[in-house]
Amino acid sequence: MKLEDFVFQHRGETVDDYTASTLLQLKGEGKVISEEATAPLPHSTFEIPLEDINDVKKHSAELIVLTEHASYHINYNSN
Repeated sequence: MKLEDFVFQHRGETVDDYTASTLLQLKGEGKVISEEATAPLPHSTFEIPLEDINDVKKHSAELIVLTEHASYHINYNSN
């Protein structure tokens, strides 16, 4: 994802467990990479639920967020 902006959002109590009450919303153009295929993001925003974080790792130019459902690798590229 070519990150244009990000927002930490706290929505408070949710009616069901489908939506997260706290999330990191990333804005920009990007793609999803899985073992099966690569596909463009359907929208210019991508939400990472923050309630289910198992671990966060910081490397020199990369932040890795591990949740119950996925691992998110956020790399810094100055280009």
